[in-house]
Amino acid sequence: PQTSATLVPWSTATEEQITSMIDAYYNDEITLDDVKSVWSVGDSREMNISAMAATYVSESHDAQTVQLTIIDFDHDDLINSVNGKTKALVTVQPKDCLYNGGYINSTVNNDGGWEECARRSWCNDTFKNAVPSIISNSIKNVIKENYKVYNDTTITTTSDYCFLLSETEVF
Repeated sequence: PQTSATLVPWSTATEEQITSMIDAYYNDEITLDDVKSVWSVGDSREMNISAMAATYVSESHDAQTVQLTIIDFDHDDLINSVNGKTKALVTVQPKDCLYNGGYINSTVNNDGGWEECARRSWCNDTFKNAVPSIISNSIKNVIKENYKVYNDTTITTTSDYCFLLSETEVF
């Protein structure tokens, strides 16, 4: 199929080229194999994020540059399919932590798990809004599996745009 998207490496692509490739994938103009011919798990790129006020988790963050790293392809289930595609094209995470540390919730433990924690609200609102809008507009809402509390055996699911990796994903 014909596309205006140029296949460019993750590390050197502009934000516009990245969103163009993502759009081309969801519009059936390029395939997953096309994307994987220039993007690989482990590829990183710099992304500037805006300053974030102390919202939900009471730590603020200055504007900063993060290393955004590809951690998987075709992994997360989409909340809403796009042209018959039910998986997110790519899953990415910042490589390192932000400058300031914080907590999951105000009780500084895992009561309520990911589903009920302040950090989840922060990720899906404050952090997502700090990402450049051209990128944040391409972030898809996905289903994330997680345990309600540490060492639980019952897996719950949440609907998230931005998230921390869960115990079920890491282990």
